[in-house]
Amino acid sequence: MHQQGLAIGSALLGTSVAGTFTPPLATWLIGIYGWRMTVALLSIGIWTVALPVFLRIVKESQDAEIEGAGPVGSSSQTKREETAAAEINFSDVLRSRSFWMIGLAVSLIGFVDQSMGQHLMLYLIQDVNYSREDAAWVLSAVFGVSIAGKLGFGWLYDKLSVKGVMLCYFLMAVAVLLMFPISILSALVAFTITRGLAHGGSIVDIPVLSKHCFGPKVLGKTIGILTACVTIGFAIGPPLVGYMYDTQGSYRNAFIMLAVASIAAGLSLLGVKTTYRDRIIALEQSRVQASETSA
Repeated sequence: MHQQGLAIGSALLGTSVAGTFTPPLATWLIGIYGWRMTVALLSIGIWTVALPVFLRIVKESQDAEIEGAGPVGSSSQTKREETAAAEINFSDVLRSRSFWMIGLAVSLIGFVDQSMGQHLMLYLIQDVNYSREDAAWVLSAVFGVSIAGKLGFGWLYDKLSVKGVMLCYFLMAVAVLLMFPISILSALVAFTITRGLAHGGSIVDIPVLSKHCFGPKVLGKTIGILTACVTIGFAIGPPLVGYMYDTQGSYRNAFIMLAVASIAAGLSLLGVKTTYRDRIIALEQSRVQASETSA
């Protein structure tokens, strides 16, 4: 519970590591083979590495679960009882204001994050006059920084919970605004850092918010629905930004819209209650006080 964000951030580092070297590699391959063959070549890793590793992990997890199904000690039993006492029913989750405000927030931040991801290279090439190779290196640097973003914000979410997620969303707004002066080197560096950190943090937010607010009993359902919410943002953002660019000839209004959406996402989390996390903390404190009293 106390290091969930950091654990999730660590587990999701692979996408950032891959994102660090894929843009320049893909740019180089496209120049030689074209984009269709490049996509086919990049998919080789899925079939030869990702799928076999995944299948092996699933088998090992099932075996470990069977082996670990034996009796537990009193400490483990106490923690299980505390967890059960703090659980929230899914019907209560659906009726809670916090759930739907989180859904709105992650939809908005997904709208922003995916729009920036899809349009960054186009903006750098068409509006800032970067070469395709230089734009690819900027994108690579963003993914590199996102490694620190996943770990850093994962740790921060463990400490600050919802407030940490709000900070991430506000940082995303700063990253959007830094795209305006990005032709200046110092602004480019600042953008790369803020965008990378905010992107990393936005990948870790849903599991942490789901656990802190609603608990593990309904974790699969809440993550599933909230992921659907963020996917709606993913689907709407890039086409809308592209349409605005095509009709207006500039990204200016689109970027302003993205900055406002990021701020709105952060403000949507005001008043969200970390019900499960608060219950667990209260139960742990009661247990400690009871043990001190009996001693």
